[in-house]
Amino acid sequence: MQPTSNGRPNPRTQGYQTFENEGTSIQFCPEEIENLRNNSRQDIDKEPSESNTSPNRNQQTAVGSPEPSSFNNRYEELMKGEQCPTCRGLGRIPRHDAEQLVALIPVGDKRLKPRRTAQWVMLSVLVCSVIASLILFFLFPRNVRAISNQPYLEPLELNINVTSQYVFVSFVNRYNFSNENYVPVTVTGVTMAVQYDMRVLNKVVNTTNLIIPHLSLKEYYVAMNLTLSGDEGYLAKFCNDPRRWVHDMFMQFDLTANYSYLGHTEQTTLTTYQHVSCGNDTKSHSWG
Repeated sequence: MQPTSNGRPNPRTQGYQTFENEGTSIQFCPEEIENLRNNSRQDIDKEPSESNTSPNRNQQTAVGSPEPSSFNNRYEELMKGEQCPTCRGLGRIPRHDAEQLVALIPVGDKRLKPRRTAQWVMLSVLVCSVIASLILFFLFPRNVRAISNQPYLEPLELNINVTSQYVFVSFVNRYNFSNENYVPVTVTGVTMAVQYDMRVLNKVVNTTNLIIPHLSLKEYYVAMNLTLSGDEGYLAKFCNDPRRWVHDMFMQFDLTANYSYLGHTEQTTLTTYQHVSCGNDTKSHSWG
């Protein structure tokens, strides 16, 4: 070995080999290179024997992976599970998930933290409340009212017999039904009673069905036939008088209407006081 100017042997003249890695030069003598090669062969020869003598080690620790003791996380094995293929032998997964990839996410990962959960819950509650309020608003039962402008009732048919003290008069009364609901209403029947001088002269029933759309108003007609005789026979003289103020009677009308909507039936009532003509100034026929 020839020394250099600084007293050290010259690597070029003594068989030294220089290896450069990432800008760094490392020089090895031939003996060191031979030792490294021998060590590599011994490591390769030991691998098969270690794999046969320590099967558990290969199952739990992958080549180049850190030892299980270096992890602080604890894993709980699942009954009837499979070895996790991506957990480096440190855990087990359910058998039906064995074909899927399993990702280990740190506890501090933001993906594990709920995002705006409170806002979404409040929004859901608000939307449900609005929908429930709208349903209650549109389906809440409202009144169905019977309305009358109390028209003057003139007879459609009139028969007067002064001698027999008999009067027959026929007329039609008109009502309006107001539906304040947001659903259609059906008027299923109407009962109308007529009183004069605290006595019930007649009562009629009209079973005509009338469908009233939501938030609308419709007319309803009820026909009535009156017979004045007996205790009311004295009215024949007044009805035969041509003066209107004489044959004009003031009567009480009691109306009861049944209507149904949303599967249930209710009633509404109305009492009116109206003028009824029993005279011959309109379509009439009199004798006697």
